[in-house]
Amino acid sequence: MRIAILGVSLCIAIPVAYATMIDINSGPGIGSNNITGENVAIEVHPMWQPNGDAVWISFRSDTGGRDPGFVVPDVLGSMNPAELAGLTPSAIFFHPFTLPSAINTGAVTVWADDTARVLLNGVEQFPANGRQSEACAGPDPIGCRPGRGQTISLDGLPAGQHTLAIEAYQRNGGPFGVMYQGSVDSRDVAEPPRDPGPPASPGPVSPPASSATHAPEPGTYVLLGGGLIALLGLARQRIRKT
Repeated sequence: MRIAILGVSLCIAIPVAYATMIDINSGPGIGSNNITGENVAIEVHPMWQPNGDAVWISFRSDTGGRDPGFVVPDVLGSMNPAELAGLTPSAIFFHPFTLPSAINTGAVTVWADDTARVLLNGVEQFPANGRQSEACAGPDPIGCRPGRGQTISLDGLPAGQHTLAIEAYQRNGGPFGVMYQGSVDSRDVAEPPRDPGPPASPGPVSPPASSATHAPEPGTYVLLGGGLIALLGLARQRIRKT
């Protein structure tokens, strides 16, 4: 008897994360502000953090100033740390963003000249720094120079609408602006469509162990023959007696 052993194809559903990358970068026409409404790109001052995926913005772009990016806000104030908390910001920049999925990880880094306070959904994430050092606040963030940006974690935000707000402060004149750069990886864990795969194909054919046959040894035939002869002899004796 021959038994065919067929291969079995198993389809195992493994959760796969489907992700969307949400950029949170400053730029012209991106977000808004409370002064003119429209954010515009400004020229980068030599002492500022250089532009990257994001660019420096302000509420307007003045020309003919003494420095690149020279924008004088209407609201000025002292950079004294004790007074800064009670000052009206020179401008507030808003960046709304929507996260489509439930699992979110990311961050955004903020620079400002002279300094800024950062809020997320109305909750303070980092305070402004009222200590002046060279071109802007320093040596601690938030300032304008390389190494004086502050990174704000966006991990764990729920799906839906969110707003980043940057309250920027200028001490006594331009240049004045902000830059922020970051992203959020937004994903759901979902089961991919089931794929039954190709039809199963037969594997190698082999007989089972129980079907193995062996030829009898010669001695076995001798014993069988002797037994038959003895039975015939007994049968003849019984016939004669009857």
